[in-house]
Amino acid sequence: MTKKCFHCQDFLIDVLFLTSANWTVNLRPDIFAPLRESLWHYGQEQGLVSKVLNHLHHQQSDAPLSEDDLNPMKQIANNWMLTHGKTPCWSIAPGQRFRLDVLQQLAQLVNDPDVDLHHLLQNGVPTAVLEPIPPGHIWPTKPSKEPTAVF
Repeated sequence: MTKKCFHCQDFLIDVLFLTSANWTVNLRPDIFAPLRESLWHYGQEQGLVSKVLNHLHHQQSDAPLSEDDLNPMKQIANNWMLTHGKTPCWSIAPGQRFRLDVLQQLAQLVNDPDVDLHHLLQNGVPTAVLEPIPPGHIWPTKPSKEPTAVF
């Protein structure tokens, strides 16, 4: 496999919302490696990798994979999550485009410091127009720009 193929594999897995796109620092063991490998092999065997790459090449606006294509992959991911003590809900809530419960379960599994983000996404993300936005846990808190009194 060439280096380019590794990037395609990581990109395709990220498109399926199964891992983080931040590959710059590896601070923990890669618990997703067996899942990635299973999904990649299944995708290759079923021609799904070629299907997605062709879809991207032609810049099509519809979904690259049908529900029939995705269901066996969801079962692979579901079985993997069950082995880690997680039972995800695969439904998509009204008004959403993502399987937020799956993202929540994955965030808990890897002890994501910003695990509360998924609750915000489910209920609507504050815009700070009417009230302050609660700080996240990933970036350092910005110092206040309150004017200081000069005597």
